[in-house]
Amino acid sequence: MKKKIAVFCGSSLVQSIKIKKDVKTLCEFLVKNKISIIYGGGEEGLMGYFANLVSSLNGNIKGVITNQLLKMIKIENKKIKLDVVDNMHERKKIMYDFSSLFIILPGGIGTLEEFLEVLTWNQLKIHDKPVLVFNINNYFDHLIKMFEYIHKEGFAKNSSFQNLKVFSDVNDLNKYLFQFFLK
Repeated sequence: MKKKIAVFCGSSLVQSIKIKKDVKTLCEFLVKNKISIIYGGGEEGLMGYFANLVSSLNGNIKGVITNQLLKMIKIENKKIKLDVVDNMHERKKIMYDFSSLFIILPGGIGTLEEFLEVLTWNQLKIHDKPVLVFNINNYFDHLIKMFEYIHKEGFAKNSSFQNLKVFSDVNDLNKYLFQFFLK
């Protein structure tokens, strides 16, 4: 199995020391275990923090960014190999095709959109890849409750969430990744 993951996370500044600490632990694990990473290509916020950590540890990371986003942020991450594409659909398709699983870190609307799309594609059987939510500081608690409510009200079956896994502890996430890739 290819040891490749896509990471979705926010481009806003990270305030939480716990998020930084846990993301650093995750990055160290990924690099140590030679897991290749693709991410959204940004230099700012959690996205930049994650990518720059992996790069500083000599990990294998590549970014995919759109022309529009590159113009908006005006700062290209020079430390990371970047693929520049025309639109978000192309960007996400490259990320989806590259990876064996997805890790969702805290982020904003864009991160949620990417998360919900991979979850939807899973439900529609476009792919059968695990979607791992790293729920640092209970960041995704309200969304997980919403999923439970959606299910309770009959708008989603159990199978809609069969490949969704939620981790609140970085060591549990790393154990799962170890078993998934390295067993």
